[in-house]
Amino acid sequence: MNRHLYPTITTLLIALLTVSCTQPESSTLSEALRQLDKAIALRDDVADIKETKIEVRRGSLRETNLTYAQRIELVEEIIEEYSKYQLDSTITWLEQGIALARKNNDHKRVNLLTLKASQFYSAAGFYNEAATTLASVDTLAMDTDERMAYYHAAYSFNRETREYSPNKQLRQQAAQKEHYYINRLVDTATDSLERHKLLCTKYFNESNWEAMNHELDHILPTLSPDEQEYAYFSYFKAIGLGNERGSGEAYMTHLAQSARADMRSATTDHGSLSLLSEILFYKGDIERAFGYIQIALQDATFYNSRLRPWQVASMMPLIERNYRERIEKQQDILIVSVLLISLLLVAILLTLINKSRHARQLEQAKTMLEQMNKQLDDYVRQLSEQNAIEHQLSAELSEANTVKEQYIGLFLVICSNYIDLLKSYHNNVRKKLSQGSVDALRGEIERSRIIDEAEEEFYANFDNAFLSLYPTFVEEFNSLLKDECRISLKNPRQLNTELRIVALIKLGISDSSRIASLLRYSVNTIYNYRSGMKNKAKVQRDDFEENIRNIGSLKSN
Repeated sequence: MNRHLYPTITTLLIALLTVSCTQPESSTLSEALRQLDKAIALRDDVADIKETKIEVRRGSLRETNLTYAQRIELVEEIIEEYSKYQLDSTITWLEQGIALARKNNDHKRVNLLTLKASQFYSAAGFYNEAATTLASVDTLAMDTDERMAYYHAAYSFNRETREYSPNKQLRQQAAQKEHYYINRLVDTATDSLERHKLLCTKYFNESNWEAMNHELDHILPTLSPDEQEYAYFSYFKAIGLGNERGSGEAYMTHLAQSARADMRSATTDHGSLSLLSEILFYKGDIERAFGYIQIALQDATFYNSRLRPWQVASMMPLIERNYRERIEKQQDILIVSVLLISLLLVAILLTLINKSRHARQLEQAKTMLEQMNKQLDDYVRQLSEQNAIEHQLSAELSEANTVKEQYIGLFLVICSNYIDLLKSYHNNVRKKLSQGSVDALRGEIERSRIIDEAEEEFYANFDNAFLSLYPTFVEEFNSLLKDECRISLKNPRQLNTELRIVALIKLGISDSSRIASLLRYSVNTIYNYRSGMKNKAKVQRDDFEENIRNIGSLKSN
């Protein structure tokens, strides 16, 4: 893409695109942007290929048996590779080529390379060097090729002067000379593709959009979308569509296709991408615009022209500021969302606590209304003690509201099951007694496993609830033990006796007699288990149980 057209048309095209900002993005434009993003992702690979090509030619130059013709041809190939890739390297190799041609008395090649150097001096902003170099060439004995090269160099110098000179009179004189030399180039050009380029430039300078679009419609279908020439002509097509008040989507599509061709051809001296980023910015696609302008600035800096980074960077602060504002807005929205979700969770938690309180009160009222048979008084007393222990255990699990809810729910379920069991057992006993079947009743009592089954159900419920609250409990507890003493469970949802003791300590029940009562073991057995676990610990014995209480809690975070 021709970077020198960029300042002239930016304002006009942005105004055009602003009109179409509210239109939905077409599938053609979406595909063009997708292909551009894909090409950008591969730009480092393309650059590696470019560097490899250059290095191969530089390696060939180091051979000592080359003829002058072979050597100058390699130098010109290197210049061509660098011409749209890196400006300072292009100038360096042009100077080497001039020195090589002068050493071999190749006056025509000296003139051609000197005139090309003048072009790149102009592009680099070295206007004194460009003028001096241009004036150093003898124009009297030029052939057609040299005259064409002179027209190119003179046109480039006057175009740059017209664009950037602070002197109004100089700009007017340069514009006249620019017009003269572009006409001379069109008349002199013999290469078809080069003539198409010159005609498009001429029509652009004359604002002859109809003629320019006609020329582009003829040449664009003949080019590969990966060629640098495609980037050049596709950019002109975007300009033509814009100035004929064509579709904003079509304009952006051609800019995206031009930028893609620049990426695919390792062209770092381009303007399509930066212009496209500005349009995307005004359309509200801040994130993509920010990404594109960063890449455009990187390429402009790498190309190392004086003016190009300044042209690209002029839009950078505005896009960056808006990009940061968008990120900050998104963060504000996220914070508000988190606060709203937190409030909602608190409301749900309060509702669940209230429901749990009502359920517990209802269960207590039902318990108070139950009249237990005198013959089952001892069993009821034992059950009440067990319920008191479990209720105390639940009350001590105050580390988090979720822990309270889980164990209150578990407690209510167990109580309800036990009451239903007692009701059934009570009715059965009453029935047997009313029938006078005392012996049958005595035998049934001796065979009953009701307490064992209740214990098994209690262990299962306890294990499931505890592991639901602390899913990483076993893993964290094992981290406190020596490697050879770690515990491995056959059933990951069922704790063994040692882990149940540790679980109760984690829940704040550290008294051995209480643990023995809950787990139906003797106090001495519980003491032996606790002492044995301390012997297996890889931390200090005095800190072992404190570390257990910190497993999975806020204290450990």
